Parts: sequence; structure tokens; C-alpha cells
Amino acid sequence: MIITASPDLVDGVQLTGRWGHKVGYAHISDGSSNTFLAGETHIPRDKFNTTPFNGPIFNGLELYGHSRVGGSGIPILTQDDEPGAVLGFGSVHPGTCNFVNADGSTHSIRADIDTIVLANLCNRCDGEVIGAID
Repeated sequence: MIITASPDLVDGVQLTGRWGHKVGYAHISDGSSNTFLAGETHIPRDKFNTTPFNGPIFNGLELYGHSRVGGSGIPILTQDDEPGAVLGFGSVHPGTCNFVNADGSTHSIRADIDTIVLANLCNRCDGEVIGAID
């Protein structure tokens, strides 16, 4: 199973049906129970139904439509926080944010989690040098 990939491009145009840099479960060296696969996105109260904060997830051309980051300097935000990182995690749930781990389990994570711990959960190899990806 492939959990992420990027399109093969020629002069900025995607080649139909061609995907490179595939990352699958075999590339999760930290273990699937210690790695986030997906999480809720931060949407400030006044930005519902506005791109880039609450746009279509299927828009693969715009990074904010399908990508999120978390970790050192990028904490989990609450609905009352300023926009912060457009690509940050966050939730309308008071003090928590929901995540799906690569093993399929779901967890409600406290918004005040240490950002280094958050970074490790977001990283499939916790800082190890990543070799060539199939």
C-alpha cells in the first residue's frame, strides 16, 4: 500500500498515471503505531469555507489542500488561535486534535503536546537519514 507519492512532471506538466517518490509502510522505520498518517487541520473561526484554510482536500495542485506539518515551532492550534501556519494541525475540539496513526488507530492528542514529541509523531523515521525512496 502506498501512503504518499508525488507526480512525475515534465516541464511542470504531470504525466498521466505516472507517480514517483512513493512512500509505503515499509518506509516507516519508527513503527506504524508511532507515526501519524493524517490529522485534523487548523481552521480559524472566521476562515470556514475559505481557501487556503478550509479548501478542497482533493486539490493536489495546492500543498495546503493535502499536507500538514507539526513540530518544533509549529504546535497544534485551537480554533481560537491566530491563523499561524497555514499547513498546521488544529481542531475545533477544546484542547485536543484528532489523528489517525499509520496502524489505523485513532487518537485525540492534547493541543499543548510538547512540539518535539509532536515532531517525532509526524516523522516516519524520527530524524534518521532517509535513503532513496522507491
